[in-house]
Amino acid sequence: PAVPFHAFDQTLSADLERYDIAGATVAVTKDERLVLRRAYGLADRSENRAMRRRDRMRIASLSKTVTAVAILKMVEEGLLALSDRAFELLDDVQPPPGQDRDARLAQITIEHLLHHAGGWDRNASGDPMFRSRVISSALGVDGPASAADTLTYMLGQPLDFDPGTAYAYSNFGYLILGRVIEKVSGQSYEAFVQNEVLAPMG
Repeated sequence: PAVPFHAFDQTLSADLERYDIAGATVAVTKDERLVLRRAYGLADRSENRAMRRRDRMRIASLSKTVTAVAILKMVEEGLLALSDRAFELLDDVQPPPGQDRDARLAQITIEHLLHHAGGWDRNASGDPMFRSRVISSALGVDGPASAADTLTYMLGQPLDFDPGTAYAYSNFGYLILGRVIEKVSGQSYEAFVQNEVLAPMG
């Protein structure tokens, strides 16, 4: 007889090898019921420790989906418009002392940020979300750089392209959306997302 979910086992095992991924976990639901939960590969290569179904991993860019849902919920409720200028909302944030902001920052809309069209290209100038030491050092603060530190630092950096004219995947653009959620809602990002997005979904 066929092994249940054999196709998942084959596909995941092949992908781990093909992309040199140490380990993965998979959960599959059907009709609101968990039908598969499996672990593949290693949780720790140096210890040769097998991945377990309950091992935790970074949510990473899956958080962008949550952020986008939160922003669109605010748009539906009339708290925000896609055409709103992000830095008019974040009017209290300033670049580091002695640095001028790129005038094009004023053009960046919520929609530009959602669509990775804000003007930052990590292939051209690096990804500030992975430059904590550089940012902390530049600002003279103890690390790691906070979201506020990163935003301050980036307000002193030039854009890589005019907002809305190109697509370039931007972790930083979603950091800005997180700060917009906080500013407009008056809540922390975590509280707003928990109360207005995750809790209603169960």
